[in-house]
Amino acid sequence: MNLPTLNQVATAGMTPNHVLAQPDNNDIVSFFVPGLPRPGGSKTATLIRRKGGEIVMKNGRPLITTRDDAKGNKEWKAQVAYFANTHYQGQPLDCPLAIEVTFVMPRLKGHFGSGKNANVLKANAPAFHTVKPDCTKLLRAAEDALTGILWRDDAAISLQIVRKVYGDRTGMHITVRTLLCDLKTAAGEAQAEAGPLFEREACA
Repeated sequence: MNLPTLNQVATAGMTPNHVLAQPDNNDIVSFFVPGLPRPGGSKTATLIRRKGGEIVMKNGRPLITTRDDAKGNKEWKAQVAYFANTHYQGQPLDCPLAIEVTFVMPRLKGHFGSGKNANVLKANAPAFHTVKPDCTKLLRAAEDALTGILWRDDAAISLQIVRKVYGDRTGMHITVRTLLCDLKTAAGEAQAEAGPLFEREACA
């Protein structure tokens, strides 16, 4: 089964001037995190108060702390952060980003035969994982773990390809690229119509 790549998605319906950055040491990182992917939960924000109940302020704004209500994802997020730090030693990126993430989930017992064929995958076993946890929550945990390592803020992620599949080696494959736009020929007409899809920015 041929799945779309980041380049194919980014350039669909676009002119050749709108492209993803080509892989190099400055604008791409790709690695695998072994383990069982865990979802992120809903975040609850709480004001930080002093003992007397006074709200703690900084630069005129109240300080808050956030809590993730998902259970059991602390070790997974630490695992993601560890492998990210192993594969990327640069400053957190602060520019438009594209990510491609594949979560590899464990197969169910029903995907295999019985008796002598207990370890044989059935011909009709599904390739894609279509039960909980969903992609959105799995990605939430991963993005939280990678904030401050691969990017300053996950709001910089402008393009996502996320999939869940079954596999023998569970974990997460992730590729991160910067998004660029060659404005040499597109600056006139493209900007006049709607502006470039991807602005040229240098990552810090």
